Amino acid sequence: MTYSCENPSRRGLLRGGAGAAAAVLIGIPASSGPAGAFGPPPGQSWADWAEANTPRKSTQRDAEYHVASGSRRCANCANFKSPNHCAVVEGANSPEGVCRLYYGARR
Repeated sequence: MTYSCENPSRRGLLRGGAGAAAAVLIGIPASSGPAGAFGPPPGQSWADWAEANTPRKSTQRDAEYHVASGSRRCANCANFKSPNHCAVVEGANSPEGVCRLYYGARR
């Protein structure tokens, strides 16, 4: 099927524009790879990548930062950088704390 710029069909506009609009809204560059890869390139830590790609860090209050009571804790989070730094939460963060932005096991 051929699409014309002079008389584009609604379906053609939706197909062409939906992907581009979604990429712009969520900030994925056009050259991000075949599957729109998310995460650090090989050789870069998750925490360094997250810190570089986080527009504004959350406050400890907004992130609901508190003392951990289980295996989920900052020391195990992919966003944690020793000794007390977080890629996505402001301020000094104890390795024994945790927040709602906890991101799985360290990579």
